[in-house]
Amino acid sequence: MMNRVIELKDKIGSKRLKVITGFVVSLILLHLVYSVSIYSVHKNYLEQIKTQVVKRVALDLPTIPLEKEWMNEIGNPEEVDEYVKHLNDYISEQGWPYNVKQITNYQPNDDEHYEMLTIVGQDVYVVFTENKALDGHGFNPLTVLFALLFTGVVYIRQEAKEAVNIVPEAVLKSPLLLSIDLKNKTIVNPKTQKVTELSNKPLCFYCALIEYCLDNPECRLSSNQPLPEAFLMLAQKYFYRLIELGHTIRKRPNFENNLDKTLSEIRAALEEVLVNDITAKEVMVPPKAIGEGSRSKVHSFCLNNLKAEFIEIKGK
Repeated sequence: MMNRVIELKDKIGSKRLKVITGFVVSLILLHLVYSVSIYSVHKNYLEQIKTQVVKRVALDLPTIPLEKEWMNEIGNPEEVDEYVKHLNDYISEQGWPYNVKQITNYQPNDDEHYEMLTIVGQDVYVVFTENKALDGHGFNPLTVLFALLFTGVVYIRQEAKEAVNIVPEAVLKSPLLLSIDLKNKTIVNPKTQKVTELSNKPLCFYCALIEYCLDNPECRLSSNQPLPEAFLMLAQKYFYRLIELGHTIRKRPNFENNLDKTLSEIRAALEEVLVNDITAKEVMVPPKAIGEGSRSKVHSFCLNNLKAEFIEIKGK
């Protein structure tokens, strides 16, 4: 009892750690995506603003009294500053995060933000300063919400997946290797719930083989020899049972014809259901003939290692 409590606590602690780790990782990733997106949008926004301001300056440039060396005009710095002041007033009214620091004929320092206009004979530089930080975008509570939702979805899906894959302890400890359902004409691996169907003849033949081998543990059956009457009666019994269960039967099969084909169909179905369960295959799959000639003629497809607790036939 104490061991189960400890195992349960460890399992809960492990799941809690996974949830917390998943939340932190998803929060970091979502915040990173959010930050990159905001930065990209903000950068494009600033470029658009600078473009609009530069266009405005370009239109007003003929009236701005800048120094024009090619015309020997010294310009009027005070009027230029006044123009810049009025321009910044307009920018402030728009709520744009840029101010124009100066409009000059001289190239600014490399660390300054500026745009260049080319006019006849000389270049004009519009120097900008960013007057607002990107307020409110350092952290967004929505990223927490999305991280919680994402973590919740992943956790629920993982729990559902684990629930599907969990094999009950009683099933794992059970000696049962195979289950046959006559009503559905299926064979089932009880440990993996892998299911496949069998047609009438191989299904009846296999059920008869199981019952015959349980009644005759030392039996020998060969496809080169006639089947015992007791075996054929068992096969017929299961055939009539299928009719009683409501299955449509076109005609009664001859269980002695094409034994190799019937056995091949049975083996293929068992291979599909038992997959990698070597132990179950050794018990439940009818042995194949090994060798040729006289060696194959004495071959037996009986299930000599079969025990009653290894198999269940539902609907018999």
